[in-house]
Amino acid sequence: NRAFSSSMEIGVRSYLKDPVTSETKMLSEAFFTFVALSQSGKPYNVVPVKPETAEEQQQFEAALARRNQ
Repeated sequence: NRAFSSSMEIGVRSYLKDPVTSETKMLSEAFFTFVALSQSGKPYNVVPVKPETAEEQQQFEAALARRNQ
């Protein structure tokens, strides 16, 4: 969703597809935060993420809001 200086937020969604109707429903959504560490265990900068679609832009902005909370 967004990369900060040495951390990044990754969004994960899981879905269920009904085998009879083929209807798809979102079951859950989670956000993970990872920190990039060097081999010596110190944080280092990650490459920024550039949102390309409207949905990516929305997630990009929401990641900053969650971080600020």
